Parts: sequence; C-alpha cells; structure tokens
Amino acid sequence: MNYRQKMPAHYEKTLAFFSVNESDASVEVVSGGGTASWDRPDQTMGDFVLAGRATSFAFQTLEFVRGLSLAVGYLGLWRVGVHITNLRGKALASTQFGAYFPPFPADSYIRTRVLSVTQLENLDSEVTALMRGFHRALGVLTGDVG
Repeated sequence: MNYRQKMPAHYEKTLAFFSVNESDASVEVVSGGGTASWDRPDQTMGDFVLAGRATSFAFQTLEFVRGLSLAVGYLGLWRVGVHITNLRGKALASTQFGAYFPPFPADSYIRTRVLSVTQLENLDSEVTALMRGFHRALGVLTGDVG
C-alpha cells in the first residue's frame, strides 16, 4: 500500500513500513511478518518463526542500502541492525524435522554491525553474519561455525 488507510490487524503480517529520512540519513524498515500461527498436524495451534522471511527481508534491506549509497555517492559507513520481537517459545517453521527444532529462548533477537559500502558488495556474507545468532538459536547453523 502506498496510501494511509486503516487496515485490520491481521494485515500486519503482510505489510512493511519503509522510511528513508533525509534529516538524519537513516533508513528504517519494519515488517510484521516474522512469526505466524497455524494448526500443527495434531490439530493444536502452533506459533512459528519465519526465519526465511526475516533473512530475506534483511538481505533486501541491505541490498537497498547499498544501492542507495552508490546512487547518492555516499561511500562511508552504515550502522545496520536487525531487531526481531515476539520470539520466545516459537520454533522454526519447517516442513521437515519440525518437531526437532528448539523453541527460541529469548523474547527478541538484536544484532548490529557497522559496514562500509565495500563490505556491502558481499551481501551473502554480511547477512549471514547479521543473522547467525538468530539461526543458531533456532537450531540452524549458517556459514562459518567459528
């Protein structure tokens, strides 16, 4: 949506807020779609973490920041971060091995990094570093284990 209109609360999971603020040179992206609830095979309601969606969103945001930086000629540093909330007790949403993933142990995941535009050329590596603790807490190892 690109206009202001009241929306039912259940639409929150499908919307994103995107703001580029010229006064403080910041980019803020907010999405309500990091977790979801649905029936498990035993017909009980389950709460799950949509890690792929969160990681894709982080990747796309860093991709935008890199493109914006190059478009305006800014070659300095960016402080980038991820803050995912409402996680405690929710497990990774997966079609395989779902019963074996641990529930997320904390209420939220927060990670920040300071990156140069040159570092943003290697998006896969930077997103992996930004999201590594999130994936580990969900029982999924990514990238270098060290």
